[in-house]
Formats: sequence, structure tokens, C-alpha cells
Amino acid sequence: MILELFYATGMRESELLQLQVSDIDFSNLTLKVLGKRNKERLIPFSIRLRKLIDNYLSERQKLISNPVDKNGFLFVSSSGKPLYPKYIYRLGG
Repeated sequence: MILELFYATGMRESELLQLQVSDIDFSNLTLKVLGKRNKERLIPFSIRLRKLIDNYLSERQKLISNPVDKNGFLFVSSSGKPLYPKYIYRLGG
């Protein structure tokens, strides 16, 4: 899911790590991210990516040990804590 978001949206690592579920507008197919110099921008995404995000959210709730607020960070560890930059680095390697 992480790699798919990078590929489909071109967002930066810091934007991805700070992305919250509440930043996703499923009806307008946009992501609200806070970029460089605290500039907010909207990134459009496809219906295909929407389905992937929906599936990810369903699976995430099943796999994490601590239930997380539905509007918390999109990407969390199995303990429910937000991911960190080194995790993303390891994923790509």
C-alpha cells in the first residue's frame, strides 16, 4: 500500500508518514497533505487506489493489536503506533 501510494500520487515520504485517515476524501478522490513549508495541497487519486485504501483499512483493523482511532494515522505498526522514516527506507531496500 505504501509503495502504491508513492507511485500513484508522487507524495513525499514525510507527507505519507503524516497522512491521517481523516485526510482522505473518498467522495472527491483526493488526499490532503501538509507539504514543505507547511503548505497544504490536495492530491487526486484513482478509483483503483480508493479500493486499495479501503481494503488496507479493513485489513489493518484486523491485524493491529490495539484498536486505533479511525481518524488516526493511515500507516501504523502492528502495535498501532505511527510508522517512522526508517521503516519506509527498509521497505524500499
